[in-house]
Amino acid sequence: MTLEKYFKGFIWNLAYLSGILALLARSKTSPDQKGIIFYYHRVHPKPGWDPVGINLLPSLFQRQLALLGKKKTPLALSEYMERLGSSSPPVSSLSFVITFDDGYQDVWEYAWPILRDFRIVPTFFVCTDPLIRRKPLLWDVLARAVQREKRTNLSVKTIWPEKTSFSLRTKKEKKAFVQAMNQYLLAKSGPEQNKAFETLFPEEAGKIRQQTADLYLDPTQLRECLKAGIEIGAHTASHPYLPLISLEERDWEIKESKIELESLIGKETPFFSYPAGKWDKEVREQVIRSGYRGALATGKRAVSLRDQDLFTVPRISPEGVMTMGKFYALLWGIKREWFE
Repeated sequence: MTLEKYFKGFIWNLAYLSGILALLARSKTSPDQKGIIFYYHRVHPKPGWDPVGINLLPSLFQRQLALLGKKKTPLALSEYMERLGSSSPPVSSLSFVITFDDGYQDVWEYAWPILRDFRIVPTFFVCTDPLIRRKPLLWDVLARAVQREKRTNLSVKTIWPEKTSFSLRTKKEKKAFVQAMNQYLLAKSGPEQNKAFETLFPEEAGKIRQQTADLYLDPTQLRECLKAGIEIGAHTASHPYLPLISLEERDWEIKESKIELESLIGKETPFFSYPAGKWDKEVREQVIRSGYRGALATGKRAVSLRDQDLFTVPRISPEGVMTMGKFYALLWGIKREWFE
């Protein structure tokens, strides 16, 4: 942690402990708030290298839930969406929902016991490629590959015409490569992503995929999640940016992933979450035609009265929020930029 980040964290915590944030919450929180849906990805005590910043330590996750439990009331996503879509009973501004995207195994191992202790029913939005076909998601194989890479300069001109190469001399440069290549390739279909990865790392591609597959839930574990009371939702097959791929590819990602999940667990998967929160009018319509009853985006804000569309419900991610002061601000809609 840099000195600047440490100082900002100190300011946030000071504002929280001194009661300043509580005063701001009373004066600034929007009266039309309809609760908050949080989304996470991973919870692990030793996640290894995390270049895209999606892991939360179990101890911090537990502290966040403890604060949530003091201030707000948990709802399962199914109940929350039912209330949001009707006027009786209405959704309270003090309601919150916990969701997880992608389908990582450590969420079942480390996050679920904490959630169970707080009597919170989460929803796991699962990608079917890693779950069923054991094909890891793009950023995970990129991270594993670049960790093992001995080249100090990687040519990408056959993959990314606008770019020539990336330097991989330092950990910072490797992180920049993973983030940039991940953003670029998520605009491609799953097969295109696979081909690009094999071009970049031809000797290691198969081995890396095999080694990375154990990061995710397998079908047996997913059924155990369902038996434990966890709600299951769909999150596409391979996690592409849906507005940027073809109609046929979107049909596989949106509709077929729902069919596969329902066949696997023997139960309806009524809700969908857009990968990276990316959607447009055509994607939304395709989600509706595929038989879902609602879909979650991102939006970085609480749900409000203006969110009448059950297929674009916003969520907030607390990942990267390493101080309880900032997390408290998220709960009450206090703008982070006031303290930046």
